[in-house]
Amino acid sequence: MKRLLFITLLIGYIYPCVAQDKPIRTEETLEETVIYKKTTTFRVDGYTYQCDVDDGSQFVTLHNKENKLTYKDIV
Repeated sequence: MKRLLFITLLIGYIYPCVAQDKPIRTEETLEETVIYKKTTTFRVDGYTYQCDVDDGSQFVTLHNKENKLTYKDIV
């Protein structure tokens, strides 16, 4: 019984990770927390945000899309 429960929970955790263009995971305890697999633009409270996903890694840059200095080098 414990093995069946473990396998069911494991499949429930892994399945969203292999879905194409879907959030990798959402946690019930962390409402509105989403990890994206591709670059996404969204609007919240009148602001336009962009989540840039670095291909081949798990790093993202979340920024206000109208900010022109996001990718400028700081001297």
